[in-house]
Amino acid sequence: RQMCIRDSVNATAVNDFSLLGDASISGDGAININAGHDIVMGADSQLNAGAFPVNLTGGNDVTVADIVSLNTTENAISITATAGGILDDTNAANGLHATSGGIFLQAVDGIDSIALETTQLGVRNSSGDVALSTSGDLSLNRLGLGANMTMSISAGGSLTYVGDAGNDFDGATASTLNLTSGTEMVINGRIVDETGSSDHELDINLVAGTDLSMLDGSILSSGFGVFDVQALNGDATVTGLNTQAMVNNAITVSAPVSYTHLRAHETSLHL
Repeated sequence: RQMCIRDSVNATAVNDFSLLGDASISGDGAININAGHDIVMGADSQLNAGAFPVNLTGGNDVTVADIVSLNTTENAISITATAGGILDDTNAANGLHATSGGIFLQAVDGIDSIALETTQLGVRNSSGDVALSTSGDLSLNRLGLGANMTMSISAGGSLTYVGDAGNDFDGATASTLNLTSGTEMVINGRIVDETGSSDHELDINLVAGTDLSMLDGSILSSGFGVFDVQALNGDATVTGLNTQAMVNNAITVSAPVSYTHLRAHETSLHL
């Protein structure tokens, strides 16, 4: 069952919106679906907007199957679970495919390990864990973490974190951020406020397959959290790590290290 479109599709449901079985909506027009409660895509269903964006907003959970967009904006695929989580269906062949643009995911109750195909990713989540990965290079921005959660993002190729604009770590208490790259990792910007206020306790773990570089002016602040920075097969260039954690090895950097600035308040540093 397939619906072919030549213009935009705008669907609004007071309660649930379901795309059952192998049903699909495809063509060359934007797809916008809003539901007061859940959005549920069947395991063999697909949304394909061609060169236009796909936007899903559910009042509770959003269950995704296969979604395709060739749109070139950073919101080629945008999914929001307003009071729930973003869930994966049971078909391992499915995923979110935005090969020309970006994907933005926003949830309250966690995000399943959904297969991604994109070079740009933004993720915000209030509680519950997030585990996302891509096989190629990835640029990260618009990150947001809540309390008592773990966000893990990995790229099979390089990973670039772009800080400042659109990022929100104000609620990150007793939380963990894991960033992993298969090759180099570049940090360009900031995580959390430079002051590292007592409201923040964010453990930050950065693991690069080759070199790890923090560009000039970049500062990562964990509040009372700790750092583990690893360049597995290269050098680590670290410009600013800021923590108030009063524990042994609050900052650990593993690699042949060159650095211009390392800062630790009332803490210990292990190289």
